[in-house]
Amino acid sequence: MAPAKAVRFEVGEPLTKLKSLHYIPAKIEWNQEANVDTRFTNLINTTEDGALQVELRGRPLYGDKIELPSNFHGFVASKGGPSIGTGKDKGIRRLTAEFSDYTYWNWDRKPSKMDTHVKLQDWLELSQILHTPIEPEEKMEN
Repeated sequence: MAPAKAVRFEVGEPLTKLKSLHYIPAKIEWNQEANVDTRFTNLINTTEDGALQVELRGRPLYGDKIELPSNFHGFVASKGGPSIGTGKDKGIRRLTAEFSDYTYWNWDRKPSKMDTHVKLQDWLELSQILHTPIEPEEKMEN
């Protein structure tokens, strides 16, 4: 197993609060502005069973919205440009935005409890329960 790499995060300007964030299982070779609202977001429909559905390049995507627990914050990190991420600081990532919910999309199936994003929500809830301190009077009652 390869040794773990340390990743440091840097915050420069104030973080942008995202009103909408989509995780799409695709690599898109585009690094410019895109009219996401009119070409993607406005075309999202809800299926009879409650899943979100849209098409990307003629292929159907099925999705679901995930809300982070109230005591968690999501951050978007980008690889550093020429001014960061060189030499011994190669592992630095710049935090560019924050979010409290996001929509994840599947190419080939409707969202289910078996999706990694849903399992992550379960893990966050379980982790919170496991790491909550127990008060002495609670110990005696159980």
